[in-house]
Amino acid sequence: MAATAATTFSVASVSYGSQGSKSKPFNFRFNSPNYLKSSSGLKAAGSVKCESGASFFGQDSSAALRSSFAVRAEKQNKEVALLGAAGGIGHPLSLLIKMSPSVSALHLYDIANVKGVAADLSHCNTPSQVLDFTGQAELGNSLKSVDVVVIAAGVPRKPGMTRDDLFNINASIVKTLIEAVADNCPDAFIHIISNPANSTVPIAAEILKQKSVYNPKKLFGVTTSSDLQGLTEYETKALDALKPELKSSIDKGVTFAQKKETPASV
Repeated sequence: MAATAATTFSVASVSYGSQGSKSKPFNFRFNSPNYLKSSSGLKAAGSVKCESGASFFGQDSSAALRSSFAVRAEKQNKEVALLGAAGGIGHPLSLLIKMSPSVSALHLYDIANVKGVAADLSHCNTPSQVLDFTGQAELGNSLKSVDVVVIAAGVPRKPGMTRDDLFNINASIVKTLIEAVADNCPDAFIHIISNPANSTVPIAAEILKQKSVYNPKKLFGVTTSSDLQGLTEYETKALDALKPELKSSIDKGVTFAQKKETPASV
């Protein structure tokens, strides 16, 4: 049996008695049977023990004190399904998920062929496995045993298209996907990106209720991308207003450089 590594640090000195004449070091001992690894704020599996000859909380509270320092190991091998992986949002998002140290498997699904996306991601040097699923027939298999479902499927909003037009198209897509989620991974966390999110999320909630698997703590609508689009539009207008001034500054610089290059006439 392998020896358990232990590291002890003295963090304080505890005194007791009216004169403070007696003191003992208060030590933390960290024991772990495995090599500890930490990345991006992830908690390493292990245990923390507090050892003291005479607890300043009293003799009976030593066990409670030790248990208060217990570290519960968290599952870091999450399996994620990305529905709509071949789209404009799903494609770059799949790369971010693949790079996460918390993900052990990434399931890519789309009605379009996602084998090319999966092949690209397989070159990323992370341990997570990438699986591809294409077409309605493979939707159920793409959701088996997953912990998190991200729905980025649907059509983007095009010029001249109202939010009602967008809803009429994407609502049926989200409905089909959520029904498959309810049947194959009812306990998974569900993140819906498909717009309009303030309408597609209520649709998902109603379908999950009908399937008796609704959990409000596991259903989310992702709208940050909409906020970023608004910020980008604002910045674009600001840059457009600055174009005349920028062009004038560039022209002055070009004129100055050309004068320097022209040799003086004799």
